[in-house]
Amino acid sequence: MKAPGLMILTVIAVCFSAFPTTAIDRTVTGRIEGLNCLIDPDLCARDNKDPHIDLESDFVLLLGNADHYLLPNVPREVKIQFLGQQIKVTGNVSEVYRSITVETLKVRADGQYIDVWSNDMDLRYWQEWRQQFYEKGSDN
Repeated sequence: MKAPGLMILTVIAVCFSAFPTTAIDRTVTGRIEGLNCLIDPDLCARDNKDPHIDLESDFVLLLGNADHYLLPNVPREVKIQFLGQQIKVTGNVSEVYRSITVETLKVRADGQYIDVWSNDMDLRYWQEWRQQFYEKGSDN
């Protein structure tokens, strides 16, 4: 009876070892563009005031070539704000899903990269907002 149990554990271990960890932390540089823009360049928004932005389902980090990464945890508003600009993101890169779970997002300004968004900044913003909201709410 022990042999089948050991066999099952061995098969499970072999299956998991066949799929190495595909997500790694690294820094990637590119520019923010609309996802639809990759499919049809005529639909590209020229800047963050272009009405074509409303047609975009999402925005991606476009590398120098046609490669791109989705940035699923970066708010849409942040991606729109920096549309077409040179950015540098650091985070967990998944080649399988062509996505980056971003830890920090920096934008190029005056020849250097400055922090404009991070998980920590986002968390602090929402904590402060909740604190102000509940403090105001308790005064009524």
